[in-house]
Amino acid sequence: MRVAVFLPIIALLAIIQVTWSEHFAVNAVVPQLLLAFLIILTLREGRKKGLIWAFVGGLIYTVFSPFPFSGDLIALLAAIGIIGLLGETVFGTTSPLTMMGQTAIATAVFVVVRVLLANLAAQFWGVPLHLSWDTEVVYLLWLIIYQIGLVWLFYFAWEWISQKVVGWQQRPGLKRSRFL
Repeated sequence: MRVAVFLPIIALLAIIQVTWSEHFAVNAVVPQLLLAFLIILTLREGRKKGLIWAFVGGLIYTVFSPFPFSGDLIALLAAIGIIGLLGETVFGTTSPLTMMGQTAIATAVFVVVRVLLANLAAQFWGVPLHLSWDTEVVYLLWLIIYQIGLVWLFYFAWEWISQKVVGWQQRPGLKRSRFL
């Protein structure tokens, strides 16, 4: 897929993450929609593209975020970089089990880096954002379960859309689209 497809999706997910994600909370655990999509993108397209889109998504998220120095950009880069590296060196191919494992690792890295950087920003720059280690670690297991469900949802949506696009492109009389 190309920039014309990924950019609107990532921008939309970043805006939804900032504005409406609180409405999707289960037991006070807010889903990380952008992280879930970036995990699938990294597993499908590779570490390099995953890091580029994590940077773009993190920038969009930071622009719309009420707490721009909360460290979400760096947390996204760290999480996607680690699962991209693990995908290339340790896991190799993507199976359902490795996808769940990489989702758990990415979510844990994202939460740890985000809490660390948010607390540093609150300490040094007076940003009115303080994330408690106790609260975030307690909710980490629930967030991992939630993220695994979101990753599966995005994975199946990606597969379904890919099959539909291939079907459209193979129709007689239609030229191959450069858009996809």
